[in-house]
Amino acid sequence: MVPYKQGVGSASGNYMQVFATPPSVGTSYDWTSGGFFSQRSYGVQADIEENVAPKFTNLPTTKTYPDTTPTTTIMAVSVTDDNTGDLTTLSVTIATHTDKFSVSSNEITTKTGWTWSVGTYDVTVAVTDQCGNAASSTVTIVIENSAPDISNLPSSSDLPEDVTSETNLKDLTVSDVQTYTCAISTMEPSSGNTRFTLKQAPGTSVYSIYSTENPTFSYSLVPQYKINVTCTDEYSLTSWGEFTVNIKPNKPPELDKLPATVSVSAKTTTIGTEVFDASATDPDSSQVFYNKTCSPDPCPFEINGGTRTFKKNLTTHSEQK
Repeated sequence: MVPYKQGVGSASGNYMQVFATPPSVGTSYDWTSGGFFSQRSYGVQADIEENVAPKFTNLPTTKTYPDTTPTTTIMAVSVTDDNTGDLTTLSVTIATHTDKFSVSSNEITTKTGWTWSVGTYDVTVAVTDQCGNAASSTVTIVIENSAPDISNLPSSSDLPEDVTSETNLKDLTVSDVQTYTCAISTMEPSSGNTRFTLKQAPGTSVYSIYSTENPTFSYSLVPQYKINVTCTDEYSLTSWGEFTVNIKPNKPPELDKLPATVSVSAKTTTIGTEVFDASATDPDSSQVFYNKTCSPDPCPFEINGGTRTFKKNLTTHSEQK
């Protein structure tokens, strides 16, 4: 403010206007109705700064995320302005992918209802000051595809060599955001290709490893098979896991009471009399079949289950079993 100068006459006077409502910037008003109140003249010096556009301090940038972990908050945008009077008035908006992302209080977030999807999204961000000066930059949001996860491989299972029925050996636990398919990729040895299969049970999405019907395993020839399983998603990203099948040899049953010697009386022993109970156990099966050989032949005994009985009259026979 510079000192005032006392003027002469109304031409150099000061006028006062009373407004019913506060005046707005940029609006013109009629001062003809203003009231004269003094002849003082004033001078005001104003230093005018050029108004420049605001700017971002942390853009452009790239944010990368896996498709398995949806993220709500992408980032907080930082802005500044060389005109300090504009700082509190800066406004941040986005101009692209507004159906997927939004910005509030300078924070970029994902929109409710949008499905987190694989892709690259170039989001244009703009900042504007009170004078309309603006700047823009980009946040590149990359959502990367993740391979299917086979969480329960590697693993193994034992299988009897005398198995004949189709047998479920392993249900695979696979997870992926994308649609996937699984298959047996390699088999060691290759002879296992006809003995094992990978399939989904009817009405389910679970992949399971099966031995085929009547696979004819032989422990002495191939005691172990290694099955490599791959799962591939719709973006052709693949993961794999190994399943090992150990063939268990079929063990013979064990006779619990043999060898043994039994003496019987040819005179007093009648046909059908039980001579000996030959019980047996089998580690591979609960069902045991009995047979016999006899020396000398013809044999005066028969076997029923594990029980030996007379089948004809004896005179001089004695048998060691």
